[in-house]
Amino acid sequence: MTSVLAFLSNQPTRPPCDTTRSATTTTTRCGFPIKTLENGGVLVIFVEGGMPGWTIANQTGQRVVVDHHVARETVGSKPYGSLHATEEFTIFIDRGIPDNYYELDAFFRNPGVAQDRRLLQRMLYSMRIE
Repeated sequence: MTSVLAFLSNQPTRPPCDTTRSATTTTTRCGFPIKTLENGGVLVIFVEGGMPGWTIANQTGQRVVVDHHVARETVGSKPYGSLHATEEFTIFIDRGIPDNYYELDAFFRNPGVAQDRRLLQRMLYSMRIE
């Protein structure tokens, strides 16, 4: 069970879901709010989720703290090809509610690996969770 709370990008976005209707069915397909990251492009997706038995201890990655919440950060070795991202960071944040978490996915397209990392750190340090 997940819900997208926000999409952030330095590029124009579009609605992430398309709905088609026929005489007998309605189909909704969702994806990213942009088709392809441009050079220097950033896409951040912020999600709240829950899963029975989920704990931060079961998440892999480097331990970090986001606004006093324990979190785990991983760096994707194979970012989503459709976005043409060169780096992907996923951060799971313990909400302090059993089985519930926040997830932040950040996609970057070079140039600027070092700048990407600094930008992500600034975003995380500025984040406030109520």
